[in-house]
Amino acid sequence: MTKEHNAHEVAASTVRAEAASGYPEQGVEMHRRSWPRRLILPRPAAGDRREHPVVIGVGRRAGDRADRGRARRQGPDPRVVATAVELARAGDGRRRPVTAREIAARYGISRTGGYRLLKLARKKDTSTMTTTAQTARDRLMTRMEQLFANDRGLGVLTRYAEDSGLTARERKMQYAWVRAFATIHGGDRTAVVYRRYARQRQKEITRTGLTVGDSWKHLLGGPTAPTAWTRDLYTFLCVHCGEGFSCVLIDGTERLCRSCAKRETTPDKAVPLWQAVSLNELAFPGQFRSEQKTKSRFVRVRFNTDGQECEYKLGEAGFLFEEITTTPYGPGLPNFRQIGADIHGDGRGAVNATIQACAHNKDRSYDIIATFVYDPTPEPDESHPYGFRLTGACLTHAGRTTEYTDIHDLADALITGLYDVD
Repeated sequence: MTKEHNAHEVAASTVRAEAASGYPEQGVEMHRRSWPRRLILPRPAAGDRREHPVVIGVGRRAGDRADRGRARRQGPDPRVVATAVELARAGDGRRRPVTAREIAARYGISRTGGYRLLKLARKKDTSTMTTTAQTARDRLMTRMEQLFANDRGLGVLTRYAEDSGLTARERKMQYAWVRAFATIHGGDRTAVVYRRYARQRQKEITRTGLTVGDSWKHLLGGPTAPTAWTRDLYTFLCVHCGEGFSCVLIDGTERLCRSCAKRETTPDKAVPLWQAVSLNELAFPGQFRSEQKTKSRFVRVRFNTDGQECEYKLGEAGFLFEEITTTPYGPGLPNFRQIGADIHGDGRGAVNATIQACAHNKDRSYDIIATFVYDPTPEPDESHPYGFRLTGACLTHAGRTTEYTDIHDLADALITGLYDVD
């Protein structure tokens, strides 16, 4: 026995001790390590549960504040979801077959990467695409529902003028978010989705039976319409005079300003309109479909090969391309500054953009580098190209870098982080 153990380079004292206690015996493997049975087996018998940390409550739990700022758990790749939707459309005959070359050009990746995304997309269950692949308007609606959830929206009434249900920090963040929406989605899409959300909130107010009251003194007059407005496609203005923003609803359909409402009805029949605190940033006169192709936010690119210039819609790149700093009209991203922007590609159909920017508020600063790929496909109910889509962004703060693939998640991290110091 001694020779056998010495062949495994075991000390003689260990052999004598184990021989005296009836060992050696087979050990117990735990946590990828072999332990002597005399150390392991008595523990469970005595009620020791340290091998089950979840049961005894040790360790850091999900959602711990110490985990703030860490990269979130990765969800499904949005590129795979979008490619699966295109495969489903091709299967229905609504578009040409999807190729790896097309995917590689859309997302600015190699041909091999395009094949990989195509392979993963083919495995995806297309029967659930209606819930997983949302349009830009659906994604924006989800963000607005989160943003305006605590906004009482009754600022047109004197008793709620100073009580919107929001703290000072939440008001600033709402203005910053609305300005971010406008740069990401444009004024038309933002106004359309806001109107849809406001109608939902208006139904809640109407259902409660709330009215102006017994006197017009309880109703504040809204701001006058901007002089530059020559149209009002989304009914922000009074339908009678068109000179001021509407603030009450008459007979469930007519949106009137204070002056016109006083002439048309009594205060006990006028229902106050739900309006977000940041209405002045959301209001937009609108563009016709033909104008959206020519008057939307574009960036002009000159190609080095032949010197010709082409226009590309900014899309999501507008969030970092247009500097939405804090202005007298409303808060934005404090001290936001674009450092540089580079637009490049293999040809006119495969264009990518790389943007570097930074922002800081007091002692908190962020550095951003983001890459975008141009998507010429229009969204449903829209006639213009979608524009640049975010493919990846790195946000660096306090020496820690977090990656994002969704433009709204990037905006959320920036806005929340910059206003956490207030």
